[in-house]
This record gives sequence, structure tokens and C-alpha cells, in this order.
Amino acid sequence: MRYVRGLFLLCGLLVCASPCFGQIVNVHSLSEQKKQGLMLLASGTADWRVGNVNFTLVEGSLIARLAYNRHMFLLSGQGGLGIKSDERFVARAFSHVRYRYMFLKRLGAETFGQLEYNEFWRMAARRLAGLGAVFRVRPLKQLSVMFGTAYMFEYNQYSDSFQYPGGGNEKIFHRWSNYIRLKFQLDKILFFQHTTFFQPSFEDFADWRLLVDTSLSIKLKKWLAITISHVLSYNSIPPVGGATTVSPLDSSLLVGLTSTFHLWKPKK
Repeated sequence: MRYVRGLFLLCGLLVCASPCFGQIVNVHSLSEQKKQGLMLLASGTADWRVGNVNFTLVEGSLIARLAYNRHMFLLSGQGGLGIKSDERFVARAFSHVRYRYMFLKRLGAETFGQLEYNEFWRMAARRLAGLGAVFRVRPLKQLSVMFGTAYMFEYNQYSDSFQYPGGGNEKIFHRWSNYIRLKFQLDKILFFQHTTFFQPSFEDFADWRLLVDTSLSIKLKKWLAITISHVLSYNSIPPVGGATTVSPLDSSLLVGLTSTFHLWKPKK
């Protein structure tokens, strides 16, 4: 059985739909799991074509979560590279680490850090760190809701001749990061999830970022599900400069498989 699961994990990495990349990335897909121990979520996509159109696209993501008593550690990595007719149209990488401690059943604190590169967002480097509070409620047996609010320090370095409007090639932000996450179990195999992030700048509330991530999952096995998701991200003040423009809006509709593995369970 272990080898069969390993084979499905490999297939998932090759054929699953990849997540949307933007300046906010949702990494909370495993953070609310009640199960203690070590869990792993993997997805990816690969597309290679030759002939009239030469096309290569490889993307993947991996999320690891370790939960023990009141502690939760989460580590996420994502990457993508796409080449069409010898020209890149996708080039991005992302890593995120998060630690959460629940003081009470509903109230906790969390800290996080992130590194990101996205060529077509003209982002040579994005580094951030944050500290804040998290509040969890369960108004219904089938519904769980989580609120998070944090101070976030952000450093952006823009690529080529791009810069922050009215600024330079490098920019430091002090942001107020907020999110709300809902998970609703429609029945034993059907799950609805929604996460909204909103991150205004303390220096200028007209400078804000938004991510809306909505998904519907159909559970096929204990560790395998089909997921349909729509991800929308918006940056109110994108970088400017160069011969091309950066759109403030990104939107994607994704359909694929999600593989979740419970690798270790603590002894009771």
C-alpha cells in the first residue's frame, strides 16, 4: 500500500493543477486540519509540446504541516517555469514558513516569513515577515471560521527598469495583513473553502493588496480529492516602468487533484 500511495503522489506531481501565483499566496489549505502529526500536500503540472508549437510548462507545490498539542508549523514551497518558442512566459518561485500557537481553544498567535520571485510581476525579490493574532470559531458543526490579523514588514526589489510609483527600484512597506477563512463540509465527501486576504499599507491605505481564493473539493479517497478553485489577486499600485505594463489583476480557474498524506501520528 505504501508503494501504491507513492505512485499516486508521483502522478499527482505530474498532472495536478498548480496554484495561482501572485503577490499574496494562500497557504492555509492544511493549517486548519484537526489531525495531530505530520501531513503533506502535493500538487503539480507538466506540459511539453514540440512541432508547430514548442511549449514547456512545469509547475509544482508542496506544503508540509506539523501539529503537536497547541503548536503548528507549516512550510510551503512553490515554483513554475514556462517556455514558448524559446521565450519565457512563466518564471516564479515562492517559499513560506509559519508557526502558530493556540493559547486557548479559539485564540492564538502566529508568526510567518516569506520569500518570492516573479519575473512577470517584475518582482526580483520580495521578502516579508509578520507577527499577529488568530481567532477561530465554529458556529456550526459543519462550518469552521478563522480570522487572522498581523503586522507585516515587506521589502520589495523590482526587476529591470521597474519601480514603485514615485519611488525607486527598492521599497519597504509596513502592512496590516488580514485574512478570513471559511471551511464548510457539505457532506462526507464534499467540502467548500474560501479565503480572503486584505493587506493595506499603514503609510497609504490606498496601497492595498487583495487575494480571494474559493474552492470546492470532492473527496475520492481519504488522501485524494478533486479540487475546483478560482483565485483572484489584485494589487492597487503595481510597479511601473519599462516597455510593458504590469496588470493589477490576476485571475485563474483551476481544476485538478490534491494529494494529502498523513505521514506521522503522535502516540496518545
